[in-house]
Amino acid sequence: MKIIRDLSAWALMLLSVGCTGQDMENRVEQSGDLPPTGGVVADQFELRWELGEGIQMLVLAIETDLPEDAEVMVSVYRVYYTLGDTAAYGQEYYSERGTVRHWKQSRRIALDAERWKDDLRKHQDRMASIEKSVAFEIERISDSVEISVVLHANQQGPSFGGRGNPLLSGKAVSSRSATFNIIRRNEVFHLPLEGVPPPRVSRRAPWDGLESGQRYELTRETPLMASRTLEEGSRMLEEGTLDFLMRQLPAGTVILVTGVDRSGSTPWYEVALDADRSATGWINSMALMGRDVIVWDGDT
Repeated sequence: MKIIRDLSAWALMLLSVGCTGQDMENRVEQSGDLPPTGGVVADQFELRWELGEGIQMLVLAIETDLPEDAEVMVSVYRVYYTLGDTAAYGQEYYSERGTVRHWKQSRRIALDAERWKDDLRKHQDRMASIEKSVAFEIERISDSVEISVVLHANQQGPSFGGRGNPLLSGKAVSSRSATFNIIRRNEVFHLPLEGVPPPRVSRRAPWDGLESGQRYELTRETPLMASRTLEEGSRMLEEGTLDFLMRQLPAGTVILVTGVDRSGSTPWYEVALDADRSATGWINSMALMGRDVIVWDGDT
């Protein structure tokens, strides 16, 4: 199964090698400070883990015969799937680069379901704010959590032979060649998000297609007008029937569309604020152009 980890730390480390196998082979041959023989032999690389404290905590350690200054990338994540895409994506609970010395001691990693859900929602909103082509909607979330530990290909110790770890060998090596050697271990365990509502699937509405009776969430600051025309608003303000001409609604505001006027070239939406139905006004659809307007499916 193809898994794409969002800005995966260990993937970035592999990419940081930044050269082809032939390049690495040439560098090894040209480097005069690399030992001609020896290197690192790794025959053991095992993950020891257990769940504790009401399954909200992962206790993890590594048993290995690697040098204690060797560096590994440790990630714990849950996979999710998006609408219209067959790839699996990973949202992390935890990601850190550390030494074998550090991970030979048991470490505790929090599996906070609510924080994970909030981080996924923030990532979803962040991608949507960049460009519509990278916006996505959640289709389903895995009931399993995955652990990934990688001895990356950019070890600093000279005993590994430089970039690509050409002098790394042994039974524990996962990917092996003359110039590129890494160790990778993965574990998967069942841990549904029980008792925690899944992230809300966000449905985007067209800026000029909001419907009366539907609630929407604004993803960016949006002007709310007291009236559709400046003249009418100014007159009502002088009469004392208004207390504002225009106000800015912050991102995250939920509005209820109570009416739609399509008599002009662009629609006007009569709205009430969801948190205070007595606060009403008008939003010109042009103010929503180029912005995401989310159909709100939350509680009434």
